[in-house]
Amino acid sequence: MSNVYFVSDTHFQHKNILKYEPIRIDFVAQYMSEHGSRKTFEEAREFLINCIETGENTETMLYWHDEALIAAWNSRVKDDDVVWFLGDFGFKDTKKMQEIGRRLKGHKRIVMGNHDREKPEFYYTCGFEFVSPYPVVLKRHFILSHAPLFKEQAEDGVTTRALPMGQFFNIYGHVHSHGDFATLDENSACVCVERINFTPTTLHVFDSYVEGSAGNPAKTR
Repeated sequence: MSNVYFVSDTHFQHKNILKYEPIRIDFVAQYMSEHGSRKTFEEAREFLINCIETGENTETMLYWHDEALIAAWNSRVKDDDVVWFLGDFGFKDTKKMQEIGRRLKGHKRIVMGNHDREKPEFYYTCGFEFVSPYPVVLKRHFILSHAPLFKEQAEDGVTTRALPMGQFFNIYGHVHSHGDFATLDENSACVCVERINFTPTTLHVFDSYVEGSAGNPAKTR
């Protein structure tokens, strides 16, 4: 049976992402220690921290970062599954983005993020079957967006509501491990990789709604 997964913010080939999101360091170090780097976990962790601090060995650091994310994705997703990717796929090296995208399993669909700066047509060459620069409404109730739509941080620090509560459920990315946003509440879910063990995730709130009202969307592509 096909599953529907959600994930965002892989930031493939982003040389500063481990600096901005140090939660990734242990994840990558663990992968390195188990997949041929010839380093223990502690040695791999020290290597990554040194890369971040000195700017040296960036290519090697990015290789292990990207391979760890690809392996995590493919360990969960099967070829017939649907994956909604909610923005910030990768950076700069378009050929590398194409290579990575084609290695990722599943029927991939992307809602573009602020760092997805190529033209929409490019992402089809990365293996995505559907590309949207705008939020997508799914099953009349779920709004898939890159940035959160229910909560917006104003310049004065006041939290405002952009959408009426209770009528929609917002699935989003963008905020990474930012503490002001819950991973899951009654109106929204954050699917940044840092929140979901770096692996595409199903959402019970989505599956239960769909199964109760509209059938399995993976079978009606």
